[in-house]
Amino acid sequence: MKICQNCFQKFEDAPEPKATPVEVLGEIFLEAVGGDNPGARDAGCLCPPCREKLGIVNLLGFGA
Repeated sequence: MKICQNCFQKFEDAPEPKATPVEVLGEIFLEAVGGDNPGARDAGCLCPPCREKLGIVNLLGFGA
């Protein structure tokens, strides 16, 4: 069991087999932003709802 670095809720560390496309976008964004920075958050440190929220925010920025 892990604790989300964003909302501080406990969540299972096993990846969900059916991730939504928006959640996957959030994971891709976190991996791209993190790069070689060891202090950056990785997708495994956020719960699925927080990853999905991050993906939604990124979708809103694609039209700009």
